[in-house]
Amino acid sequence: MAGKKKSAKLRPPERFTVEAAAEVLEAGAARIAAGKTLRIDLSDVVTIDTAALQCLVVLRTAALERGSGCAILGAPAAVRECAGMLGLGRLLEFEPPARLGAES
Repeated sequence: MAGKKKSAKLRPPERFTVEAAAEVLEAGAARIAAGKTLRIDLSDVVTIDTAALQCLVVLRTAALERGSGCAILGAPAAVRECAGMLGLGRLLEFEPPARLGAES
């Protein structure tokens, strides 16, 4: 499978705040270092803070600088709105929400 990158899914906790950001950052960085395309699934996230949003920016930037992909999936409307209010919506490039009943 030469030239084909494997993807790694990362699923932050429901309460994605400063307490969880370091662990998510470490797990994401390890996946990026392993050459994997990062898929961050935010569908479980109910609470997010600026530290968690910063973590997403760092991971996305690191993945792109390394030439890997980074998709941010399943972001609830409140998460997208919070990122937008901070001017991070375009930088994070959230994938559109999946349709009801669609497989992820």
